This record gives sequence, C-alpha cells and structure tokens, in this order.
Amino acid sequence: LAIIDDPLKDAEDVDSPTKRKKVIAWYTSVLVNRLHPASVVAVISTRWHKKDLTGHLTDLEQTNPLADKWTRVILPAIDARGNALDPDRHDLDALAVIRANVGEYDWSRLWMQSPVTLGGNMLNPEGIVCHADPEAMPQTTYVRFWDLASTAKDFANPNDPDYTAGALCGLTKDSAGLYHFWVKH
Repeated sequence: LAIIDDPLKDAEDVDSPTKRKKVIAWYTSVLVNRLHPASVVAVISTRWHKKDLTGHLTDLEQTNPLADKWTRVILPAIDARGNALDPDRHDLDALAVIRANVGEYDWSRLWMQSPVTLGGNMLNPEGIVCHADPEAMPQTTYVRFWDLASTAKDFANPNDPDYTAGALCGLTKDSAGLYHFWVKH
C-alpha cells in the first residue's frame, strides 16, 4: 500500500511548473518502480491545479488504455444537490462567506476540487495567431457561415444590432496532428 498525502503542500508549490513536474517525476520514476504487482496506491490531495499529480494520472488514464484505472472520491464543499459537505463545520452561509473572501479561482480548486486555469477556462485571446493569407494554410477544409439580418433597420434606434455578418472558417491539421481552426470574416 502506498499512500501519497498532499504531494504539493501549498500554492507556491502548485503554481510552480517545475515543482509539479518534480512530483510527477517522483511518482513515475521512484514510486512506480517500487510497487509490487498487487500494490494499491491512494492519492489524497486537494485538486490545486489541472496539471497536478491527480490531473496527470487522470489524463493518463483517459488517453492510454493500458494506464492504471483510478477510483475517484471527490468531496466538494457543496455537492451537486447544493448540500454542504460538513454543515456542522461550514454551513452554506459560512461557505458563501468563504467563497466571497477567497475568490472564484481558489474556491474552485481548494473548496470544490475542480481546478480552473488562472483567468478562467475560456479561450485565451493571447493564444490566437492571426494569418492574413488563407492560402498560407494548405490542405484546409473551408466552410462559410452567414448570419443574415432578419428585420428592417430601426433608424430611430442608433443601437440597432441587426446587421449581416459572415465568416470563412477552415480546419486543418499541423505536422503534429493538432487541429487548427481558422476564421476570416
């Protein structure tokens, strides 16, 4: 039996890619080599980061059919039915105050066991690369979309949002097999 208890101790460790990788390397190069075929491993940890040890093991399980299968016990502060995990310690009112005080980022990862990317899980506009020439994207499948204005313009309303818009979208794969979605409007 191997019990891994909070392999990353605090936000400083967790927010360091080097320390996260070091924990994963310890797991794969030290612990796994010492396990007997009938060994059981338990990882007990707060889900601090999408790329923490638990995230790594989950990703591995989902992408490699030969990887270990894990049983997850996830204990969020508030369950899917809206009940507090331990109402004698933190009832829903107390949890609302904690959430307001720690903010959504720490609330999600520390209290709900559902880490998000800093800044949210939405598309990061800084990661978008713009190409002015669609011809520079060989072997691309294109489709054009149109959103046609469906009503007459309301000249009395200067903020009338009805207008026609179109986009040329393309999908291609790079040499690594990653998909790229292109939009020209």
